[in-house]
Amino acid sequence: MSEYTIREIAEEFGLTMRTLRFWEQQQILTPVRLGSYRLYSAEDRERVRDIMKWSEAGFTIREVASMLSMTVTGRAAFLSERLPELRSHLEQDYIKRSNAIASLTASLRPTADPEQEARPAKVLSMSDRSRGLPHQA
Repeated sequence: MSEYTIREIAEEFGLTMRTLRFWEQQQILTPVRLGSYRLYSAEDRERVRDIMKWSEAGFTIREVASMLSMTVTGRAAFLSERLPELRSHLEQDYIKRSNAIASLTASLRPTADPEQEARPAKVLSMSDRSRGLPHQA
């Protein structure tokens, strides 16, 4: 059986050792402890992969902990219910940030029309762009 140190896991996945310790504190990752050393198994590596995937998708640490304790079918049901909400939230965040960037960009350009300067460009949603709708300023 292969075992990995906290440093090896951190380097492999581009994480900090502090993150791995936090996940252990939250009881979503449970390496074997030998004194002050932590040893991670191949199963722990797969768990790290899952935790990262779900965290990057926007799930909270509590949701991640919950998913780790679910059966495969329970997890599939949870994901199918929660993913549309996450997608919507991420899309709204994208639009908000894109509009803020467009507004900042517009404020950097000198313009002859002060009214035009006050109106930031409207950003289309991701779904509008995927349907090929043109960007309108």
